[in-house]
Amino acid sequence: MGMALLERLLRRPGSGPLRVVLPPSSAPALRREVEDACREYAAALGVRLPALVVEVVEASGGRRAARPSWERFEGPGGVRYRLVVPLRDGRLEAAELRELLLAVLADAGAIVREVEARAGGDAAVHGLRRPSSPAPSPAPAVEERVEEKQEGPAPPMARRPSPRVWRRWRGRGWLTDLELPLPVGSEELPELAEALGRRRLELVEAVPFPATGPAARLDAVADLVLAEPELAMACLRAMARGVERGWAVVAVPAPEGMAGRLLRVGQALAGVRLAAGAMREDERVYLRLPMGIDRLVAYLQGGWLERAVARGVVRALGQRNMWAGHAATRARVRLGGGEEMELDVLVLTRQGAIVWAECALSLPNLVQRAPRRRLLRGACFLPEDVVLAVCAQASAEEAERVRRAYGWPVWLLGQGRDALLEALAGSMYPSGDGRGAGLARPAGEQVVVER
Repeated sequence: MGMALLERLLRRPGSGPLRVVLPPSSAPALRREVEDACREYAAALGVRLPALVVEVVEASGGRRAARPSWERFEGPGGVRYRLVVPLRDGRLEAAELRELLLAVLADAGAIVREVEARAGGDAAVHGLRRPSSPAPSPAPAVEERVEEKQEGPAPPMARRPSPRVWRRWRGRGWLTDLELPLPVGSEELPELAEALGRRRLELVEAVPFPATGPAARLDAVADLVLAEPELAMACLRAMARGVERGWAVVAVPAPEGMAGRLLRVGQALAGVRLAAGAMREDERVYLRLPMGIDRLVAYLQGGWLERAVARGVVRALGQRNMWAGHAATRARVRLGGGEEMELDVLVLTRQGAIVWAECALSLPNLVQRAPRRRLLRGACFLPEDVVLAVCAQASAEEAERVRRAYGWPVWLLGQGRDALLEALAGSMYPSGDGRGAGLARPAGEQVVVER
């Protein structure tokens, strides 16, 4: 687009602050998609868009031929911005558009951007902070994995949001397009089914990892959970409680000195459209719930944990070029006698071993499942397979209790990725010489199961 045309677009009398220029071959609906994406993202961050033109171009010559970019222009009418967003396979890449908007909003002074290598995935997971922010309502709790519920007192709850929040948010936000990842049958996971078959286990169904389509953005939340476990869990608990009680806005109290980081976590959740907005007031961050979030309640109540663990294990194996490219969560398997059992996380390595992780938000629930899991480990899994017990949060004493119950390494989310990598490496190579096989059993333990 030439400079003369750009000037006419930017200075056109009566035009709004946002204009979209489409390639000739594009569908008219693309204009509304771009406009809605820009306005919804600005609303989620609690800021106003500067005057800008978004030019959508065809990414001819492959995905790398056209790159997203932005420019700043200053003239009699003030500062204007031009964004160039390529179409990828005929579709708009929302993550690229959000990344450009972040840069433009930071340049315009609407936000202060602190890019930190805390969480990968979607560009919106980078840190953001408004110079001065507002805030909304009610609070946390509810972590569930079908039958389990996290115990503990809930923080105090306001009857409705503060006046500043109430003026902006009187109901739930835009309709989220996120979907839960759905289970598939063994025919769609042949490599994993074959590996389990060698262990005398029949794969009935499982949820593939990573997910595809709209559900894939939920997996981006896993990066956030791994980077900021305490703050991300607080937000997810609060949102689960809000969905359970029909609220439009939830409040998340920030630990001392961590309100800024908590706000960035909330904004990241808004960036992937799990939340419809994030605002800060004093030492609280308020999250607006989007319409349609009720269908994601199983994810908020605990489904996020298995996905985060799968992401952590896959990346840990990937660092050593050991991931075979096949993983799943909530795998339902059938034993020889017809009994079925659900395994939380299964990841296949290049060497043909399986990494199996059992996860729980609730410590008692994790300990209660230990006897059957230990029997299954001894009866079906191979010596080179790696097993882990994962708890979202636990004290050192509680973690030791889990370790004694399973006889397996225990990993807590708060320990970080390095601790996970160490646990996996120690299980695969207990002798430390790189040639060991499998997880060494605790001294004196022998498991015998009649088949």
